[in-house]
Amino acid sequence: MSAYLPILIEWLRQYGIGLLGLAIILQTNGIPIGANFMVMAAGAFAYAGEYSLGWLALMVWAFLITGDITSYLLWRFLGDRMNERFPSFRHSIQPRLLKAGRIFDKYGALTVTFTRFPVSALSLAINIISGTTNFRMARFMLAAALGELLWVAFNLGVGYWFGDSWEDIGPLLSAAGQWLALLLVLLLVIYYLKRVIASHRHKSND
Repeated sequence: MSAYLPILIEWLRQYGIGLLGLAIILQTNGIPIGANFMVMAAGAFAYAGEYSLGWLALMVWAFLITGDITSYLLWRFLGDRMNERFPSFRHSIQPRLLKAGRIFDKYGALTVTFTRFPVSALSLAINIISGTTNFRMARFMLAAALGELLWVAFNLGVGYWFGDSWEDIGPLLSAAGQWLALLLVLLLVIYYLKRVIASHRHKSND
């Protein structure tokens, strides 16, 4: 991504907040086009006096929430359509989604917030689960808004705090976030495998 940073910065200078908003909405819907780097660059522009930091933060936050809502609604719609049109989906996959939905009702809000920040790499997966399990939209929006507020504070803060040096710091922080996401996925896989092994042992003892 670092090779594309000059292009992203130049586009941001040319097209401004409109392009930034489009990049954020696309990225929250699973198209990784460097929106986080653009937000850091915008923070550096605010440091240079090109934007009002408060206004910029509010706009970025609104774009993020818009992206999350569109992602949630898209996957809720797709989940409902698949359930209606494909009986095999309804009979084989839907029971698992219902089970996931019960778990999500208990821990979903915290998970949504946590996957906005700091583990934003997993946000799309959680949006898919939230939509297809019909997780309550009001809870999803509130949890997403809180997590995105932290995301805005961090990414804008990096650009504003480091100013012209953000291009050296930003990629390192982004890589750290990706490694954190991979570590979390690995821990979840290990936990799941341990439960499966324990279940098999319990059945064999019976």
